[in-house]
Amino acid sequence: MKLALSVIAIMVIAIGTLTWVFKSGLTRFDQEVVSQQEEGRMKVPFNDDSERRGVDRFQRTAKPRVVRSLTQVATREVLPPIEGEVREFAEVLEPINVPADGGLKLTTDIPEALFEGTKVPLKMPNLEPIEQKQSPLVVPPGLTNLALEKEVTASDALPVIGDLEYVTDGDKDAQDGSYVELGPQVQWVQIDLERAYELHGVWVWHFHKNPRAYVDVIAQVSNDETFADPKRITTIYNADHDNSLGLGTGKDKAYVETNRGRIMNAGGIQARYVRLYSNGNSSNEMNHYIEVEVWGRASQ
Repeated sequence: MKLALSVIAIMVIAIGTLTWVFKSGLTRFDQEVVSQQEEGRMKVPFNDDSERRGVDRFQRTAKPRVVRSLTQVATREVLPPIEGEVREFAEVLEPINVPADGGLKLTTDIPEALFEGTKVPLKMPNLEPIEQKQSPLVVPPGLTNLALEKEVTASDALPVIGDLEYVTDGDKDAQDGSYVELGPQVQWVQIDLERAYELHGVWVWHFHKNPRAYVDVIAQVSNDETFADPKRITTIYNADHDNSLGLGTGKDKAYVETNRGRIMNAGGIQARYVRLYSNGNSSNEMNHYIEVEVWGRASQ
């Protein structure tokens, strides 16, 4: 009897021991699984199914950097207040050296009209009537577009959209890829004609994909690349009616952009550099240029 009880006791102890060992092993296994899962979560973002798709989300293809010329690489600039003497009004000169027969009407290739979106009334001060047409510019013969493919610099040397070379590439279309967008506030673009010429007309297309007017449009010419000396600057167009740019109060009107652009009379002034300012537009604060033509000839 005692022997039978001893056998039963040993069996109970053995079964208990095996049960404890088995449960202990399961616990350690579970802990290892949980540990591996936690480690995996630290390596893979939440809700990331990239492993299923065989994709490494942390691999990225570097975006190629646009290499620009040294003349274009600069920090973004907001024009500081101009000190010193400034002229009160813009100089709008009459054409000189016009032949006795009255000269020629300046013409150029006009791009296709392309207005998109709903036309809305434009409300801004100093705006000429939308229906008003430009008077033709009478010029002497023998003029060419001196700006074509010439170097362009700007106050915003790293445009938001496009490249500065678009300004003189000969493409006047309004589609995407044909214009350059500069940052907000006052910005300018400048064209180097490489030497001084007799300038008669500056023809500007800011943006004509939808109706808008640009604010404080000013065009100046000079033989001074820095445009720092007011005595060496001639203003050929100034629509800054309240002198907000500090370049003088203008008598010209703001105008609604169209595919015909805007002709500005340079009057035969001798100059190498052409600079154009703007201060946003009636639709947003950005500044745009599609094309600028500078019509002139060698000194006569």
